[in-house]
Amino acid sequence: MSNPTKNQAISKVIYEFKDASIPPTYHRSFKATLTDTQAHLIVDSYGDLITDTTTSISTERFNQVLQHLPPLTELPKHSQPIEPVSVGGTQHILSVYSGSNLIYSSPLLHHPNAQENLLNAIKACFHHFDDLLKLEGSI
Repeated sequence: MSNPTKNQAISKVIYEFKDASIPPTYHRSFKATLTDTQAHLIVDSYGDLITDTTTSISTERFNQVLQHLPPLTELPKHSQPIEPVSVGGTQHILSVYSGSNLIYSSPLLHHPNAQENLLNAIKACFHHFDDLLKLEGSI
């Protein structure tokens, strides 16, 4: 794990997947919010709520997610969570907090391996993640 400074412990990770412009039957976007005690997942299709669930997770599970963060020193720092900028394509956005302070918020454009490993670690926080999408196949 790469903390920006030794004094800023990571307390929350938010991973957002914005799906491409495809028919509503297949469109799924989600936001996973993780802390050292819980994982919250919201899944929608063009704003229509599909799933909203919260589950308890262990500190060890949260730490496994943190181990898969890309080096935070390489990500641009923003004072506010960023909004999706692409139109029509998928987007993966990572936001990292220390307490209530946003440390980093950035699309994961240049970290494809880190993106896949991080997504898999996040999926592991939810029992039957793909079933929560209520969609055949997976992202």
